[in-house]
Amino acid sequence: MIAENIKAFIAGSSWIREMFEAGARLETEHGPENVYDFSLGYSNLDPPLEFRQALKATVDETGPIGHAYMPNTGYPHVRKAAADSPAAELQKDIGDNDIVMTCGAAGALKTIHKILLYPGDEVITPAPYFVEIDCSINNCLALSKSIRVR
Repeated sequence: MIAENIKAFIAGSSWIREMFEAGARLETEHGPENVYDFSLGYSNLDPPLEFRQALKATVDETGPIGHAYMPNTGYPHVRKAAADSPAAELQKDIGDNDIVMTCGAAGALKTIHKILLYPGDEVITPAPYFVEIDCSINNCLALSKSIRVR
């Protein structure tokens, strides 16, 4: 039963993951120099030298504690920086407690859907749309069978 559940989960996994797996297979078949895999937001360019230097400086300045587990909502100083820019631009009072950091779009979508969707809600999305939305909504459906997707 568990093995069948795992097979069903993998079969219904994200299209982005399917594209990633296809990219890895194609790289093996044709060589990595002949395949450009943009499936997970990968770039075909190296980061600029300035970015690499800033990243190294950040690692050197923060030490090991700067790369430990962060609070669930993100590092407070990062949330404050993320709030300051739109607050100034929109001339609105946006504080760090109004910001939640996530790991990528999928984490953000799942968090938003879990917060906003209630039993009996219907989800309507325009097409084309980010394919990860289906996975996120289906995750909520598994928690509440009465949320409908159309």
